[in-house]
This record gives sequence, C-alpha cells and structure tokens, in this order.
Amino acid sequence: EVFLTGVPTWNNQKTNLQIDIYTPQGDQVKTGRACIIFYYGGAWASKMKTGFDVFNSELAMRGYVAITGDYRVGFKQSNVALLCMGDVETNMTEAAFRGFQDTKALIRHVRANAAKYGIDPNKIYVAGGSAGGGNAVGATYFQDNEVPDSIKKSIGPLESIGNYKNVSSKANGIISLAGPLMGAPSAIEKQNVPVYLLQGQCDELIPWNYEKAFPHCKNTDKMPTIMGCNALYERLKQVGETVWFDKVCGGGHGSFEWGMVELNRRMSNFCYLVMNNQMKTGEFIFIPEKSSCPNQTFPECEKWMKK
Repeated sequence: EVFLTGVPTWNNQKTNLQIDIYTPQGDQVKTGRACIIFYYGGAWASKMKTGFDVFNSELAMRGYVAITGDYRVGFKQSNVALLCMGDVETNMTEAAFRGFQDTKALIRHVRANAAKYGIDPNKIYVAGGSAGGGNAVGATYFQDNEVPDSIKKSIGPLESIGNYKNVSSKANGIISLAGPLMGAPSAIEKQNVPVYLLQGQCDELIPWNYEKAFPHCKNTDKMPTIMGCNALYERLKQVGETVWFDKVCGGGHGSFEWGMVELNRRMSNFCYLVMNNQMKTGEFIFIPEKSSCPNQTFPECEKWMKK
C-alpha cells in the first residue's frame, strides 16, 4: 500500500513510500491488535530489506499486525560512504532527518487508520535494525528546536511530511537493533516511551558509546558523531526512561546470533510487557558461540560468565 506520494528526495526528485502489511492468516479479530512497524537498515543510503518477509511473517504468527516501514534513502556521495569517502557527516545527517520525518508520518498514518488495519492506536511499536533503529530513536527523541538550522532550512520541520498533522506521531514503545542516535546524549529527554536496545560490542559500523560513526575507517574526520546503544542506555536510564538493553559480547553489527525466531520472541515479549505495564529497566549479556573480535576482552562479559 502506498501511504505517501510525491515526497521530495535528496536529488530534487519525487518518490512514493510504500508499506507491506502482514496480518495473522484467517484472522477473525478485526480490532484492537498490537502493531509493530519494522524499518530496514542501509545507512540511510540504500534499502536493505532482505529477510523482512520472514521477520514480519513471524510477528504476524504471534498475533501482531506487522508493517514494513518505508523511508527516503540516498544522499550525495552515498555510494562511497561505507568506503570511508566523502562528506558523510553533512550528507548522511540530513538523510537521517528525512528518515525521522518519514517515520513520524507513518506513525500518524497508521494511528489515524487504526480501524482500517484492525489495530489499537495505543499499541503502536516502532522497530528497526541499524539505520531503521536509528529512525525509531530519532523520531522519538528529536524535537524541532534540536534540528540543525541548515537541515531544517533544507528539508523543513520534523512533522512537515505526510498527512494527519493533528494525530500524535509518538510510538508506544521503540526497538533498536544496533541503531544509533544521530546526535549527542543531551538531545535525549524523557518521553515516557519504553525502549528495547540490542547491539554487539564489536560493531564495526556503529560505535558502542558517543563517538564517530564507522569506527572501521582509518580517518573519521568526515564522519558524524553518534550515540551507540551503550551510550543510549546510560542516558535513557539517567532521564528515567524504561529501557532494556541486550548486550552481545563480541558481537558485530549484524548481531543476530540469536536467530530471527529468538529475536522476534524478544521483540514481541518486550511489546507484551509494555502493554501490561510490566516492563522494567535492566540489561542482559549474551555470549555468542563465535566472537566477531576474538582478540578483544570485555570485563563485564567476563563477570557475567563467572556468575
């Protein structure tokens, strides 16, 4: 289903944004289901959608209405960004804010059409991997007065894209699988939105703390400074948000060592706990069978293993 038409792209073109909707097969429940909107990654440069049919089919089997979110991707020099070339800081940052705009627009669209989709407008959860997780976090915690003036002048306010401007764009919970916040810890203030985080400690693209993106690059001068999930977790705890963090010791950027079924179980369990007001702040350390950085050690992992 196309939910937005003719939205402007980075290169002065127009594009449509399309969502895929998954529901339980033979569903007789026509109202009140929980909804999970899942965003693909791709560094805001491309659409990495492989495997999303598996993710969303699994979530639908668990009783959710699952929606594959869509957002504008691409930016100047995006084809060489992952090769550590070009002015990534300027160009990717603007692309990320376009992603935040599109995420807010889709949340408003889904909430306004809750009856059509058979969902409860108060049970809309936004999830994503990598840049998709960054969309979930950024759309929740950035306010217009925190958007750089140059970006706001270029793409407009955060709520300027899409319809249903009188409908709330705040998710009822967010899930970030190795997704960054394109900004400083000070950008986060309590929004009363429960958060689930997952990241590997050897992530080659997203830093663990508040540091330059793409740590695999030898020269990071042109890379944006972003918050990884550990920095997010510490700041969210500090402001009193309810947040759970699954830390993958020795895990890389694609820290899916649990497998898709287990990841879906964890995500749906998070949503279920939020729905029932049982979600609590905490963390879990997972030791994968194979480390992405066998020559590095992590004291907190060793403490966990000794337990």
